[in-house]
Amino acid sequence: MDKEKRDKWGRSFQKDTPSWGEERPCSCSDEEEEMDEEEKTFSFFRWAKWLKSLLLARKFLVLLIALLAVLNIVFYCVLEDVEFERTLLEEDYEILLKHDEKIEKAYRKLVKEHKEYKEKMAPYEKQLEGQRN
Repeated sequence: MDKEKRDKWGRSFQKDTPSWGEERPCSCSDEEEEMDEEEKTFSFFRWAKWLKSLLLARKFLVLLIALLAVLNIVFYCVLEDVEFERTLLEEDYEILLKHDEKIEKAYRKLVKEHKEYKEKMAPYEKQLEGQRN
């Protein structure tokens, strides 16, 4: 059975291939020419679809790049604004520290003056307590 298949395949192969020196018979007909035209137009449309998809992909990439550029600008502006705010906060913090130091010095001075006042007034307070009792 395998031999029959091989013989059959061999015979069909021999029919299609010309032997050395023989010219291949041309079996061109109008139908085949029409089919060739259809295949060409089909091939053309396939290329056209491919080009169209390529152009759409190109447009998509251009839009994507434009979107990324806009996002980059927005993020840059936001980050720049954040950096500016941070520097303002640092400056405000330094100003507050200076004021805090001034307030602390004034508080120490006030506490010192209060102690001095208490020391000066201690004898008078003792006299007042003695008079009350």
